[in-house]
Amino acid sequence: MSNIVLIGFQGVGKTFFGKRLAKHLRWDFIDTDKLLCAEFGGGMTKKEIFVSIGEREFRKREKAILKSLIGNERCVIAAGGGVVEVKGVRSILWQLGKVIYLKKDLACLEEAHEGGERMYLRGQSVEEVYQRRSALYQEICTETVEAEWDQILLADSLK
Repeated sequence: MSNIVLIGFQGVGKTFFGKRLAKHLRWDFIDTDKLLCAEFGGGMTKKEIFVSIGEREFRKREKAILKSLIGNERCVIAAGGGVVEVKGVRSILWQLGKVIYLKKDLACLEEAHEGGERMYLRGQSVEEVYQRRSALYQEICTETVEAEWDQILLADSLK
């Protein structure tokens, strides 16, 4: 297996799990959100970049970052939550390696996102985005893992 790519909704724990999994496997960890921010000098947040360049360009850059990682070996890669909505990204993810969908139930995600203005909502409810993306995550992944707190504690104990 060349790499493990973690996909899932924003706030599900891709970075949290990814860092621990990489440490356990003794692999490198790559967070595509951090790579995107680095393209802008590291001084802007994802949300600021999203607002500055617009969703279309933001997603285009996310896809380009993933494509640039093809050929890497022994990496755990945390992909951006919305990248699954980008045309052509499925084949890129599969070229990178095993694609794992970190899944949390809607109630947990709504609670985590409560009161926060999320860039990806654009007038939609968390439930609407969750339903649409969940179907895409399921289609793209090679495996689904429930991202529950007992698993988080287990992953944390691996460090």
